[in-house]
Amino acid sequence: MEKAARKCIASDKNFVKGYFRLATALKSLNNLSACIKALESGLAIQSSNSDLKKMKKEVVELQRAEQVASYCNKADEQMQSGDIAGAYKTLELASRLDAGNADIDRMMGKVRPKFEAAEARRKSGLSQTELYKEKGDTAYKVSFGFV
Repeated sequence: MEKAARKCIASDKNFVKGYFRLATALKSLNNLSACIKALESGLAIQSSNSDLKKMKKEVVELQRAEQVASYCNKADEQMQSGDIAGAYKTLELASRLDAGNADIDRMMGKVRPKFEAAEARRKSGLSQTELYKEKGDTAYKVSFGFV
């Protein structure tokens, strides 16, 4: 199907259905990034095509879900290896992609207390100057929306 769709496009670059067929084939092959490129190529020709728009929305959602699952797996590995700070940061990234995800929330419930305890221990050993630096860093992050 992929080869046939590519031949359709090669023979007529403006044949929007060819891009849809190519995207369908690439989606079936789980080549989501190439699928999106095919959809975008078709949309460049006919930006109002509802089939292309619908499929692009579906594929973008699939990519997001795959990225969230990848972050969760990475965070799990980090937790098992004792990298609590790394797991916390990875779960924060996952949460930005899918706020309210039950798996992320469950994992964060395990990681956050350990992370906060480790941060409290780390900060208790800081000098006064280092504490001021920490407060400045936090204020900067809050003012620019990083926290």
